[in-house]
Amino acid sequence: MLPKHSLNLHSMTNMEYWEITLERSQKTLPVWEVHLPTLKIGAQGADALSALIAAFEPLAQARVVAEDVYDQAYRNMQGALLKMKVLGTKVPMLIQAHLEEDAPLMKEVNVLFRTAPRTEATILKRARELYPVWDRANVAMAALVPSQPEILRDAQGAD
Repeated sequence: MLPKHSLNLHSMTNMEYWEITLERSQKTLPVWEVHLPTLKIGAQGADALSALIAAFEPLAQARVVAEDVYDQAYRNMQGALLKMKVLGTKVPMLIQAHLEEDAPLMKEVNVLFRTAPRTEATILKRARELYPVWDRANVAMAALVPSQPEILRDAQGAD
């Protein structure tokens, strides 16, 4: 009943774990069909394994696509955090440089510097605190004589 030569279950070591599972299934199926065609595991026989093998590749490809989507979303999130970090550090310095030291807005700008944008939470906190200050700074810049343009900062190709 046993084959005369051994089956190598790991023909390639650089395979994903699911590829190894598929390969084992593909090697098991003919042995099952030839040597034990009536064997059932639970209520399932070789035909069930054959159906699983046929469905395996599309499911694996769907998994890879889902991973790619997740990876792109993660990279987008990291890019947004980096933009917020750059803006959160550069814009307050620009506000300080353009407005007078005794301007009422400078107290709020100084409060911004209390939060060091080193983690996701602190980057988001500083961005939330910066947004209204930045809006008021643009209004203050427009009210100067002569009026000054809005504070714009290029962050990865976008103002």
